[in-house]
Amino acid sequence: MGRDLTSNERDLLGWLLDDPRIPDADALQAQIPFTQVVEGMPAMPTYLHLAVSGAPPATCKDGPLPGDAVAMSPSGEPTGFLILWVKDGYLESVEHAWMTDEMPQEFPSREQLSDH
Repeated sequence: MGRDLTSNERDLLGWLLDDPRIPDADALQAQIPFTQVVEGMPAMPTYLHLAVSGAPPATCKDGPLPGDAVAMSPSGEPTGFLILWVKDGYLESVEHAWMTDEMPQEFPSREQLSDH
């Protein structure tokens, strides 16, 4: 069906969900151990499609959550941003939109993220 989250992916989800503007963030954070990466559309290295099994849903609206993060280069320049999406109360996907000429081939580390 899918694969387990990497430690970097778990860290990214935790960092994105550590925002007081996110409704029911505690319930969404509790889903992280029950989350897997699955195939989805678009099939690109800039999307993590997620499936949660065995955790209760959060009480939040479908769509992007507040608190997206800016991805920074080692020199401190913004290279893109991350958006966390929810559907039916479950973590659905993380989108890594980029502002560079070339599409990133992996998600940034937590250390490369900044509040916008």
